[in-house]
Amino acid sequence: MFQKILNNMLDRYSAKRFKKMDEWFSIQLNSIQLTPPLFYKPSADAELLVRWESIFKANNMRCVNSAPFKNRSKYLSDFFADSVIDSTVVDDEFNWGNIDSLTASKGFGQNHSGMINGSWFPDLNSWGAAMYPTHNETEYISYGHHKLAALSADDWENNLRHIQMEGFDDAFIRVVQYQWLCRNVCLNSGGSHHAAMLVHQIKNYGYSYTQRALVTKYSLDIAPIEKLISGGYFIFITSSSAFDLSQSLISEPFEFILNNRIANEIYCYPMNGCSSNGATVYIMHRDAIQIPIDIFESWYQGQVDVGRIIPLLSMLKDTLAFCTHPYLHELSQIHLGDPFRRSDKALRHFLKG
Repeated sequence: MFQKILNNMLDRYSAKRFKKMDEWFSIQLNSIQLTPPLFYKPSADAELLVRWESIFKANNMRCVNSAPFKNRSKYLSDFFADSVIDSTVVDDEFNWGNIDSLTASKGFGQNHSGMINGSWFPDLNSWGAAMYPTHNETEYISYGHHKLAALSADDWENNLRHIQMEGFDDAFIRVVQYQWLCRNVCLNSGGSHHAAMLVHQIKNYGYSYTQRALVTKYSLDIAPIEKLISGGYFIFITSSSAFDLSQSLISEPFEFILNNRIANEIYCYPMNGCSSNGATVYIMHRDAIQIPIDIFESWYQGQVDVGRIIPLLSMLKDTLAFCTHPYLHELSQIHLGDPFRRSDKALRHFLKG
C-alpha cells in the first residue's frame, strides 16, 4: 500500500516537472521574434525577381551546423535542383513586345540617379512610358549623348538602331521564361533605356519587331520537396535576422538562434536580391530538433499563421501571391514627364520652330 502511494506521488511529481519543462521550452521559443519575409513585386529589373533556378543552385546551399560525416548538403541539394524543370527552344520570330524584364541597366537600383529608375516599374512597357524624353542637344548630353524618346517614327528608328548596336546579341537574343511569374526576362549588357522605349512603342503605338531568340523555359515540380517533407523535413522561409529577447534586444542571424535554441543540424538557401530583408530558405529534419517536437510544431504553426514563416511548399505553389513588396530607395533627383505625352510632343514641335 505504501509503495503504491509512493509511486502515485512520484508520477504526479514527474508529470508536474515535465509540465514545467514544456512551459520552459515554450517560453524560450516565444522569446524568438521573427520578421515576416518580404518579396519584391515583379519588376523590369530582373535582379528583384524570385528566380528559383538561381536560389536552388547546389553551391548556394549552406550547412549551418552538422558533424562532418553527417553533412547532407549534397543529398538535399539534389531534391531542390530537381524541383526546377527547364527546357530550351529556338523561336525564330520572338516578339520584343513580350519582354517584361532585363538583367542589366545603369537605371536599375539605388546607385543611379537623374532618370526614372527601372526598378520601380512592373515591366519595360511601364518604364518606357514613364521616362522623360529628350528634346534638344543639352538634354542629349545629360543622357549620355543619346536621344531618348518614344514619340515618333524617328524615335522608333533610333531606339531600334540602338538596341541592334548595344547590349543585345544581333544573331539572337537570350530569353528566360518564368512560368511561376508569368514573365519573360531578356539577358542584356546595355541598351536598357532604348529597349524600354522600344517595348513601349510596340505595346502602345502599333510598331512591331521580332528577332531570333533562344528561349529557356523554367517551371516547378513540387514532388521532390513533398518527398523531403514526408520524410520528416521542415522546409520554410523567414527573414535572415531575428531577435532572441531572452538574450538581447539586438537582432542576430536567425540561423544562430536556430542552432542555439532549436536544432543541431540546419541547412539554408539565401534568396538574395528578390527580398528586402534577406529572406532565406531553412531546412532541418525533425530528428535534429532538440526540444519536444510537439512544442516546436505548435510554435511553428503559430508563426505560419501570423505570416512570420512561409512554408516553402506554399510559396512554390503560388510564388506571385507572395511578391507584394514595392521596391524603394532614397532619391537625389528625378525628372517627371507627362504620361500622356501631350506636353512632350507640343514641346518638341515648339523647339523645332
